[in-house]
Formats: sequence, C-alpha cells, structure tokens
Amino acid sequence: MKSFLQRFGSLVSGVLHGFDRLRLRGSKRQLCSPGGVFSFLSHLQVPLQHYKSYAQDTTLSLCKAIETQAKQVGQYRYLNNSQESKEEMALHMAAEQQCHQGLIAVLGCVEPCQVVQVRGNKETKKLEVRNEPGKCLHYETSR
Repeated sequence: MKSFLQRFGSLVSGVLHGFDRLRLRGSKRQLCSPGGVFSFLSHLQVPLQHYKSYAQDTTLSLCKAIETQAKQVGQYRYLNNSQESKEEMALHMAAEQQCHQGLIAVLGCVEPCQVVQVRGNKETKKLEVRNEPGKCLHYETSR
C-alpha cells in the first residue's frame, strides 16, 4: 500500500481502513418497482404478455454466464439450503484451493425475495405488473 501511495499519492484524496471483508448489495432501482419494470419493458418494446418468456430467457443467459466462468476455474458451488453458512463454505473452498486472495468462490443459492410478475386484473381486464413474494437464485462472491 505504501508503494502505491508513494507513486500515486498526489492523485489520492483519501485512504480507507477497515475490516478484511466487505459485503455490498445492490439492485437496479428501476427494476424494484412495478412502474419501473413497466417503463423498462416499454423502452425495450417487450409487450406484457411476453414478459415471462423475456424474463426467463434473460435470467437463463445471466445465470449461464456467471456459472460457466466460475465452474471453469473450479470456484462455483450451489448450496441446497439458504441457511448454510456461506462464509464457512468460502473458507473451506479457500483452504481447498490454497487461495487467499482474488476471487475465491461464487456461491449460488435459492432464497426468498420479491419477484416481479405480470398478472391479469379481473376488474380492469388488463395485464398489470406486480411485486409478489417468491424465491430467486442469488449469487454471492467471496474474495
């Protein structure tokens, strides 16, 4: 760290010190609300009646991209139970691979979440975008 600061110190405005692990969670805010999803689908010109196939295809390609790369380097594990300790699994994989820096693990697990669904409204006789409780495949990385 000191050699980095010696070399680039004039460009650095501050230095953070803290824990050896940091967990960041994020979401695409527009896709967290029914109105945002409706707007996003309109922008892409995806009709509501095609939402389910669009979402399934998009999810499949994203999952495949994540899992394929992680499996190629032996760093992917699917956890059957969301209560299983992800930290313990990452530590076990680090010891197994004798790897202590960089990407150590990509863990996949189905967990409860809010999902976006397109449903018919009996009163208006129109399709609507709604948030509902559901389950999603989540990925966590350990570095």
